Amino acid sequence: MEKVQRLEKSVVVLIEWIPGEFDAWATLHDAYNVLTNEVMGAGLRPEAIDALEGIVHESYKGWHDDIAARTTRIYLDDLANAGTYDRELVLAYARRTKSETSIEQLKKILDKFEAPRRDPNASPTP
Repeated sequence: MEKVQRLEKSVVVLIEWIPGEFDAWATLHDAYNVLTNEVMGAGLRPEAIDALEGIVHESYKGWHDDIAARTTRIYLDDLANAGTYDRELVLAYARRTKSETSIEQLKKILDKFEAPRRDPNASPTP
């Protein structure tokens, strides 16, 4: 999937659909769904795109330091507060320019971010 996401001005035909990651990828790339006859556009508001760009910008060191992790969580809060947080969408957006090694670090940040949302009694970790 990483190579597919780096193609530009290309046509990609996906025969077998894998929910989650491919849904987010298709949404970000305005893919045409032949089964539903619809374009799968994200329709993201400018503030959501700004937050996604901020998350990617914080990865210039691969999300390896505490400052990048904290700042990324602020952007994730912005997405959640706007009602546009979607883990797979965040990952698909980051995968457009980041390596899978960096994405693994982002997944750890997302796990910490999502933990209190899954279990409201859990305390958030910095």
